[in-house]
Amino acid sequence: MGSDHDVFFEGTWRIPGLYLHDWPDRYIHTNFDLAANIDPTKLKRAAFIGAVSAWYLANFSDEDVPAVLRLLKRNALQRSAELAERRASLSAIDAAATTRIHFNLERSKVHSVEPFASLDENDHAGAVAWLDGMEKLLVTPEPGMFVPRNETVYARNKEIRGPMHAFGYSYIDDRLGAERAANLRLANHSTAHGDGGMFAYEALNFVDGKRTVSDIRDWLVAELGDVPLEYVEEYLAALESIGVVQRQ
Repeated sequence: MGSDHDVFFEGTWRIPGLYLHDWPDRYIHTNFDLAANIDPTKLKRAAFIGAVSAWYLANFSDEDVPAVLRLLKRNALQRSAELAERRASLSAIDAAATTRIHFNLERSKVHSVEPFASLDENDHAGAVAWLDGMEKLLVTPEPGMFVPRNETVYARNKEIRGPMHAFGYSYIDDRLGAERAANLRLANHSTAHGDGGMFAYEALNFVDGKRTVSDIRDWLVAELGDVPLEYVEEYLAALESIGVVQRQ
């Protein structure tokens, strides 16, 4: 992970944020990465989007709720179509878990309105009922088979905050040793949707004192793609050995 936003979006801060970026950037990380080569139109556009986002949230009211719920429905349709495509490459049990996580997240987006405005009971019921109907269309039956699960629950050590890697420094390398850290299989695992750095970053972000190791693995599959449970077990056990996480 190398972007500045990774530091600020890390899970221990518990502060949601918006990330505006322009990609690909022809100059980034080259000797032409200079202020003189910044496109002023793009910079102005980014500043405008950031300012409008802040203004909109600061002035959000009950009158805005119906429009936002309609937007969430449209976006949920698109995300659900992407879900149907992505889960085709997963096993039946992973497809079922990914679908369950997907719709739980969509329901949480409905509730994300509440810190900014009142969510009318009828609006809430209608939005949730609509998502329930969508889930019934896409639901994948849980296969009748036994799959070993790791029910260990970890919590973050409150004394250690922030990401494990930033700007050339690695807390894990420093405490675990560079050679052992380099051999952690999760950090070297990649799929079409994410590389090892993302798997390791998100695995730690998903530690919340409630999710089991297998739950965390399911969330990683839903976001980034298939990953063996033992890779997640190994990585979290390594973090436990250096005090980053603690067993509940």
